Amino acid sequence: MLDAKEIMRFHTEEKRTPTRSFQSGRTLPRDTTITRHGEVIGTLDSVGAGLRCDCPINNSMHEDGCGDDYAFTVQLSGGEVGVHCSGSHCNCTYIPEPIPIEVVDDGFDAIDESGDARWFDRTIGAYCIRGKNGIEIHNKQAFTQILHGLGEYIKGWDALIPVRYSNYAPACGEMIDKDTINTFIPTVLMEQKRSSSDMPTMIGKLLDNLFIKESERKQFLNWLAFIYQYRKKSGVTWVIKGAQGSGKGILCGYIFSKIFGNNFIGNLTDSAMSGDFNGYLDSKLVVHFNEISAETKKARVEIKNKLKTWSTDATVVINEKGVKLRSVNNHANFIINTNEAIPVDIEADDRRFSVVTTGGSLKELGWFKGAASIDAMMDEVSDLCAYLRGFSVDVDMATTSISNESKNEVTELSRSVYEDIAIALKSGNFDFFLEAGAGELFGISEIEREFDIGEISNRHLGELIGCVIEGISYN
Repeated sequence: MLDAKEIMRFHTEEKRTPTRSFQSGRTLPRDTTITRHGEVIGTLDSVGAGLRCDCPINNSMHEDGCGDDYAFTVQLSGGEVGVHCSGSHCNCTYIPEPIPIEVVDDGFDAIDESGDARWFDRTIGAYCIRGKNGIEIHNKQAFTQILHGLGEYIKGWDALIPVRYSNYAPACGEMIDKDTINTFIPTVLMEQKRSSSDMPTMIGKLLDNLFIKESERKQFLNWLAFIYQYRKKSGVTWVIKGAQGSGKGILCGYIFSKIFGNNFIGNLTDSAMSGDFNGYLDSKLVVHFNEISAETKKARVEIKNKLKTWSTDATVVINEKGVKLRSVNNHANFIINTNEAIPVDIEADDRRFSVVTTGGSLKELGWFKGAASIDAMMDEVSDLCAYLRGFSVDVDMATTSISNESKNEVTELSRSVYEDIAIALKSGNFDFFLEAGAGELFGISEIEREFDIGEISNRHLGELIGCVIEGISYN
């Protein structure tokens, strides 16, 4: 009936630290202080007088227990901590009241008042420290050295430290549930409660240059406020096209980084996207790709397919060098800076990309004074967060891509050569083939006559298609 993993005599000793509820199924470490009825009654690893038995059952001599000092703690097979009395008048095992027994564990709480945490993470199989600046991950040896360095090492610490799972959940609190710690750590600016309806002056000027049309600027700010307030993925990727120096890098590399901190990763290149490893997606709310310049259609299609998947899927498989593949919840929102005409292929019926074209270089604008203006913008980031906090978010707009001239241009340029040929054939556009060099074909007059009546022979159709593919470079 019993599965006694820890059976030790114990005696009363002074309570040293605050108590917390004992967790069922957890093996009690030695030197653990036990309390019952709110009072400290001893420790497991001690000698001397035993616990006085107050067993309410199996006792014919004493109504309140046998009174012998032969009782000691024992962990039952179900995980509860019980008391076993070997006295001659009792010889029974029972669970004291009230349940649960409280255990002093020398301060190793999952989350303490400062927001810090220490736990063994079953999700990744490592020891973790969660502080205001992020999550530190250590093996057992390294974690022991840290405890020594802090002067907090105690014998048997590994049995005292909580065992938890972890997850990155920006929309949740510090504990997702009683067994799962949230590894999302908001910045001070993300926690800022102040709100305002006023756009800060210098940042407003920057946005005026990045978003020429008021409707585009409003939709972008709605998207950004959605992420700031709701801390969720929108499913829409923004592509900001423009010449170098237009302010794209200031927005993402400086302002976004300050707002979102470790929840943001910036200045990734297309080589990062085309590689096999994608650890940069793990535990991120905003991901920024800078100067995407895929030179071939194959590369652009690959970027498009990855971004569509990453933007919409609820989970993503993280592939890091030397680390086992793992599936994690996906909360990432994406923004791309580029000066390319076609940074990514966009289909005609696309619903995942918003594209805007910026104004010219900031150096051409009288108000921009280089580093001094950037410093002024950084001083306004807190005011921008207040503006985002007070922004009336339209969730439907935030999760819907914009339809505008810039996107249509990229869509048209993204069409494959075969799509262009099909459109020309369906619309009767023979000039399309002449511009591709079909005028040099033998028997062009006969081909044009067949084209006009809509009955092109297979031989002539093959010649027209070959002429277009060979005569135009579709990169």
